[in-house]
Amino acid sequence: MGILFMIISALNYSTSGVWVAILGDCGLDTVMLSFTRLLFVVLICLAVCAVRKTDLRLTRTELLNHVVFGAFGLGLTTFLYDSAARAMSVGPTALCHFTYPLIVSLISGFVNREKFGKWKAIASVLMFAGLGLASGGGAVTAKGVAFALASALTFALYVYALDHTTMRSEDPFKLNFYNALASCILMLVLSFVTRGFAVPTQGTVYLSMVLAAATGLLGGVFLAKGVRIVGASKAAFLSILEPAAAFIWDVVIFRTALGAMAVAGVVLTFASFFAILLDKPKESA
Repeated sequence: MGILFMIISALNYSTSGVWVAILGDCGLDTVMLSFTRLLFVVLICLAVCAVRKTDLRLTRTELLNHVVFGAFGLGLTTFLYDSAARAMSVGPTALCHFTYPLIVSLISGFVNREKFGKWKAIASVLMFAGLGLASGGGAVTAKGVAFALASALTFALYVYALDHTTMRSEDPFKLNFYNALASCILMLVLSFVTRGFAVPTQGTVYLSMVLAAATGLLGGVFLAKGVRIVGASKAAFLSILEPAAAFIWDVVIFRTALGAMAVAGVVLTFASFFAILLDKPKESA
């Protein structure tokens, strides 16, 4: 089930760049774009928790984890990823961001002495080969690459925290509610600092916001479920379906032209996913 959860998570997260492009065309700057998406995640999670009568009380440790890993893990990742997606095409943004599985494995190896098995090594080679080949598909900028790589670091810390902090045992909707809330507050503060706070006036933009929030929430919920079963390191590698899917969205929705090398890069990315399936499963979930 853990693998299935990660596939669902990856497919939902892969649409992130699409919503960034659509909402960006509506005149929202990066900070407000991140804030509005996260705000709708908060509202949806609150509604779900209310229906399920979920206890929303937190311990001090849980609160601290949400502030640190919610605001500066999930929230900052959203801002950095959105910034990257506005600076270059969706596909290259996702592919650069997806150096994060390797970062998660490095952290797990250093902190938890987790071994970096041969299948993870093979998956890494295939993934980076795919990154190199597919970088020719869509517009690539130095600024976009910098933002995407920074988002990889912050998201790697977030994924690791899902497996090694109190967040591991929390209800997924409660977890995403508090993480999105902490992130929203951070984005709201940034919006006033940058003087970019603005309320969208176009009615159609709100539908896109809801869809963006829904896909982001589903990605987050199934990510949390998947991490609990297969562990942070393997879950991160299983998420490499996302950049391949993001390239497909790029082609289908935005008609981005992909050359033969870019197509080969996407194929190698899929191959890296199947390689990680052969990795030895986590012994204790």
